[in-house]
Amino acid sequence: MKDNQKSVPYNIDAEEAVLGSILIDGEYIDKIDLAPADFFSEQNSLIFESMQIVRLKGVTPDQITVAQNLHESGKLDKAGGAATLSTLVANCPTPLDCVHYADIVKKCAGQARIYWDTVRQWYYGDDKPEQKEMI
Repeated sequence: MKDNQKSVPYNIDAEEAVLGSILIDGEYIDKIDLAPADFFSEQNSLIFESMQIVRLKGVTPDQITVAQNLHESGKLDKAGGAATLSTLVANCPTPLDCVHYADIVKKCAGQARIYWDTVRQWYYGDDKPEQKEMI
């Protein structure tokens, strides 16, 4: 890729730090404002979605509860397997900065939405995709 080309903004390290923080201390899921769509990595998005589902059931997310939920939904392999959850915990710098990591993920997600809106605008012009298909 050339230096002057833009790419979609994302920060995989921050995404993984958020997930690792929650796996270490599941209460952090209640202290952040993220959605699965905010994660660039599909694998990370699946793991976070599973964490939310576990929490909605009234259970604190951790390696065991999240792995079980992913297994029951048939998404464990697609999320990287149970070993990925252990890696997220092992590689987490510190769960104490989870809110900061989440802010980075949220900022990147917002910038990515602007990027994709701009790409769609450039591609479709003033018309919406549905309008071009109907013409």
